[in-house]
Parts: sequence; C-alpha cells; structure tokens
Amino acid sequence: MVKNKIIHEGEITLGDVIIPCYVLEDGTRVLSGYAMQNALNLQEEADNRSGTRLARYLGQKSLEPFIYRGKEHGHYDPIECYKGTQKINGYEATVLADICDAFLEPV
Repeated sequence: MVKNKIIHEGEITLGDVIIPCYVLEDGTRVLSGYAMQNALNLQEEADNRSGTRLARYLGQKSLEPFIYRGKEHGHYDPIECYKGTQKINGYEATVLADICDAFLEPV
C-alpha cells in the first residue's frame, strides 16, 4: 500500500507564481516543495526539481530561533507523497505562511 497517496490536485496562484497543491488520502493538504522554494526565491541548481534546497534552508541552525518560534521541531519536515508512482516532495500547506510570518516577525 502506498503511503501518502494523492487523491486530489490543483494549483494556487500567488502573484506570478503557480504552486501545485495536493490533498492526501488522510486529508493533509500539501504544497510542492520545488514551487515553494521558487516562490521564496530559493532556486535549485541546474534543473534539479526536487525542492531539496528548501529543506536544507529550513534545517539551518541559525534560523531556528526565528522559524521554530512557537512551532514543534518536525513542523517544517518535508512530506513525500505519491501521484501514482511519481514521488512528490512537498510541505504541509500552512508551512509557506509560517515561513513568511517568520521572515516578517520583528526580532
């Protein structure tokens, strides 16, 4: 049995950025990690569409006091989900707003 199976998909448009979004069979709403990192201007090296740069960025120790304020440690962990046999790396949908809030929070 496939874990984190996508049962619905769509798109969210934020300005000029289109972010694919998915609903998993357990009801979790997920945004594409690759599209999120592009929305945050964290482009990946030459044609790597995995979205792993965002995961590395969120894992930086220097950012922990800002992005994890009031959040549990695994809050920003990526989610592997599957559209048929295609693996998609994504994040729970509220993570994008949480990242933006952390950037805007006064120090």
